[in-house]
Amino acid sequence: MTIKLFDLAGGDGRRFSSNCWRAQFALAHKELPYETVPTKFVDIPSLFGGEYKTIPIIIDGETRVCDSWDIVLYLEDKYPKLPTVFGDGKKSDLKGFSLFLQHWGMRNISFPLFIR
Repeated sequence: MTIKLFDLAGGDGRRFSSNCWRAQFALAHKELPYETVPTKFVDIPSLFGGEYKTIPIIIDGETRVCDSWDIVLYLEDKYPKLPTVFGDGKKSDLKGFSLFLQHWGMRNISFPLFIR
């Protein structure tokens, strides 16, 4: 079964969300088949009865997961035999470092861009 990824798209169809890119990179790294569903900002509230306020969202069978970090964690737990996003667990543990980089990037790169 192919996973559906709801991906933020502008009016011109361009995909510009780094959060959606993270989810897409994780799916590709895990070598999982997926299809993207281009979704505009204004369409997010109508998805799934308004249950989610942001995307990316994936649908994997009966499971829905929102938020790029939660999607990566879900994929790691659900598909442990596929290549891991966080290293081999022996020589390097990239899970904690990845979370640090995500928070650092949001605070020092993304937020300042929105404030200006």
